[in-house]
Amino acid sequence: MDKNIDDLLSGGYKFIEDNQKEIACLLIHGFAASPKELIPLANYLKSELDIYAPLLPGHGTTIDDLDKKKFTEWISCANQVYEYLNNNYKKVIIIGFSMGGTIGLHLSKKKSPYKLITISSPIDLLDLKFVTTKIKEQWKLNNLSVKKIIAEIETVSKIKNAKTDKSIDKTKLVINNIYKKIWDNRLKSAKTEKLIKYIDTYDSLSYHALKELFFLIHVTNKDLKKVTAPILIIHSTKDEMVPINNVSIILDKISSDNAERFIVHNSNHQIPLDVDSDLVQKKIKEFINRAI
Repeated sequence: MDKNIDDLLSGGYKFIEDNQKEIACLLIHGFAASPKELIPLANYLKSELDIYAPLLPGHGTTIDDLDKKKFTEWISCANQVYEYLNNNYKKVIIIGFSMGGTIGLHLSKKKSPYKLITISSPIDLLDLKFVTTKIKEQWKLNNLSVKKIIAEIETVSKIKNAKTDKSIDKTKLVINNIYKKIWDNRLKSAKTEKLIKYIDTYDSLSYHALKELFFLIHVTNKDLKKVTAPILIIHSTKDEMVPINNVSIILDKISSDNAERFIVHNSNHQIPLDVDSDLVQKKIKEFINRAI
């Protein structure tokens, strides 16, 4: 391996106590976020295994940086860390949150992790009924209205040069302003201190990165039958971003002889930081320690 592990982590984290353990964990964060959102889970598990949490390219920097990245770069980053761990530990576990779990599934089609754990991970987002329902819920929850959206458009139109500068995409500005307000409202109404302290995401959308996310999901969905690792799939019935039917889709397509689901009912998408986080941490530790 030409690069050392600190270079491979590229600004991410290591959670290691005392002497090197037998098992290492590749911990992969979600879309447009950073490993910070997984610190509570890592701190809970670090007495059991050595944890390596890379910062995926374009994440934890600037939205302009994210705009330049390809999904293949995210896979490559995670793959390089996995190879390092595979060469230096007896066993490697992959734990991925949201998009991180999708990357974990993709790696597991060619690798043989000791165990795989996905949390709130998408494998199919093309559920029109789900999307429509969640848009309506967000509309109501954030007290959006046609009047407020028009006011937002008027605000954007007053930005200097917004009427004449073709480089300014007014539609994106409006959407991003609304997106930021939704996130602000979500954090203000957060039910746990962890959600406020450890959430780490951009306050605007990268449309390029969203497209790359869909590319990642598409290529991962192919040949999922090649996934044979023991797997724990964690999801919430209240997930507002990824339909819960993704759990069944994954289970139906993989070939693992040891596969189980763990469904919670009180958290939104951010399960590792939400009200079910303690329950989920215990379940993950139990799954890791269970003999196979």
